[in-house]
Amino acid sequence: MKKQAVQTPDNNPIAVFVRSQIEQGQKVLEKVETEVTQVVNKILEVSGLDLEKGKNWVENLAEQFEASREEFEKQLSVRVTEVINKVGLATRSQIDDLAKRLESLAKRVETVTRDSARPAPRAKAAPKARRPVAQA
Repeated sequence: MKKQAVQTPDNNPIAVFVRSQIEQGQKVLEKVETEVTQVVNKILEVSGLDLEKGKNWVENLAEQFEASREEFEKQLSVRVTEVINKVGLATRSQIDDLAKRLESLAKRVETVTRDSARPAPRAKAAPKARRPVAQA
């Protein structure tokens, strides 16, 4: 009998795909942050804002960006969870619970197998029946 590979979050094609999408989203966010910083620096240079006003403006912009990024990650997490539930992938805790149950069953099978391999105790032979003596 051929064993089937267990689908875990590490080798499940859907989980791998979702993980790659999250990683790509994070790369895009990092690139946007870098580009925004460059644009802001250029705006400060061209506008002639003094350093303190420019610093406050950039901090405000960074806070807004961070809030937007956190909201994006939150929404992404919600969507990923919905997809995982819709597809029917097991959660880590469900896999752990199944592993514990499987381990328990394996121990029970081992005990039963070991007990059945022992020779059964021999039953005592029944005493031979005596023949009634014929009376004459």
